[in-house]
Amino acid sequence: MVFAKIRKVDQENRQFKTDWTERYCFFLPDHNSAKPTCLICMQTVAVIKADNLKRHFNSIHAASFNANYSEKSDQRKQKIASMLTSYKHSVLTMCKTTSAQESATAASLHVSWKLARAKKPFADTELIKQYLRKTEAFSLAIDPSCDRTDMEQLSVFARFFDGKTFREELLCLISLPGRTTGEIIFNELTQFFERNGLDVSKIVSVVTDGAPSMVGHHQGLVSRLSAVNPALLAFQCIIHKSVLCAKLCGKMKETMDTVTRLVNFVRESSSLQHRLFRALLEEMSAEHKDLLLHNDVCWLSKGSVLERVCDLLDELVSFFIQPAEPKSQQLFELFN
Repeated sequence: MVFAKIRKVDQENRQFKTDWTERYCFFLPDHNSAKPTCLICMQTVAVIKADNLKRHFNSIHAASFNANYSEKSDQRKQKIASMLTSYKHSVLTMCKTTSAQESATAASLHVSWKLARAKKPFADTELIKQYLRKTEAFSLAIDPSCDRTDMEQLSVFARFFDGKTFREELLCLISLPGRTTGEIIFNELTQFFERNGLDVSKIVSVVTDGAPSMVGHHQGLVSRLSAVNPALLAFQCIIHKSVLCAKLCGKMKETMDTVTRLVNFVRESSSLQHRLFRALLEEMSAEHKDLLLHNDVCWLSKGSVLERVCDLLDELVSFFIQPAEPKSQQLFELFN
């Protein structure tokens, strides 16, 4: 007896029809083994069949969705296009995040491989210290900053020649629980050098920010290191000075104050305003999801804030036209 071969539905290579998207709010993602996905609830159906899509839509979404967006209407087409755009943006964001995580993992594995090859534990920095003990001179870049617990952390980066090429590595991270004067920072740094058999006099140059604890003429870290090595070359970051120049310039200040007022009204005046603006960006399929807040602590954030406002200029105009509040009208006049 010859038995007929049983046909499997999922092996029929069924094609997804584009008109199903408008009728049932389903679409087919662009990847292998993709299943029809509902734009409203993001649930999937196993087989590409119109009956399956129709059953899901009619049983869960038809009553509310058809009431707000009638079939073959422009509002329905715009809503579905907006949901498709939102999905693509979310997928792109996830891909970027995954790519960044993969890069971080690759870097971590590379460091782990180097430490394992040298038969050193993963948390050991002896490799860097060995190079610094052998080299005749090295440079330091020192950056103090607070972590999320308000603990001052001193990041110390070393630049040195390992016999083949110049390298830049994180030497240590020193916690400063109390005050952060130049004397305390110098003492903590020299104690670390002494514990690890490193010579402070080999420091030929140092780069710091412009804080008094770093560049003070008498009590700063640089002056104390210069006492150990009179030939020390000291450099400081010029970004702090650039920020001060931007504050002193009249035209820049006027422009930045106006932009800050706009951003603060949208993001900080009330949570409702912020939610409404983000909803507007989503409906208009804007390039960005939100405005950026200006922060004096984050260096060079002015440019990013201004660029984001320029990118969302049309959306901001549309947002300020709608409300009838006096302040909204005042801000709207700034665009004219």
